[in-house]
Amino acid sequence: MKRNGLNAALLLLSVLFLNACNAGKGATAAQVAVVDFHKKFEQEKFAQIYQESHQGFKDSVSEKKMIKLMATVKSKLGSIKSSKRAGFRFNTRNLKANIVLQYQTVYEHGKGVETFTYRLSGGEAFLMGWHINSNELIIAGAESEDNAKTEPATSPKSGKKPDWLK
Repeated sequence: MKRNGLNAALLLLSVLFLNACNAGKGATAAQVAVVDFHKKFEQEKFAQIYQESHQGFKDSVSEKKMIKLMATVKSKLGSIKSSKRAGFRFNTRNLKANIVLQYQTVYEHGKGVETFTYRLSGGEAFLMGWHINSNELIIAGAESEDNAKTEPATSPKSGKKPDWLK
């Protein structure tokens, strides 16, 4: 009976040790993948980012929608000025290892928190998810609409303000 308990404890310690080793290797692979993502993002190689992602990612979003999202982020926020890792999590479920990294990224026209999820397989990291949280991304289009609403309107024919503005 004691022997079974000892074997179970050793097995548990072995699993924890292997997960710790995988976490370190996975963090390195995922960080390299983030640098590659940012490089391709800057070069507007959105289709390539999508094509190289994990099948689970492709199953969750169409290539057309993902390319449109990336292009919108790039057009509203501009080029990446700096990006710094703010944290990471490593988890395994059903013998599949994922690593989630958060980056504080400064763009030409704002900043945001990017969250990357990578699936680790064979020593490589494959993109499973990319999310960005940025107030400037949301506000960017709204500012020009606000300016259009607050500028005085004039009648195209007379150049005079309409009655409702007087």
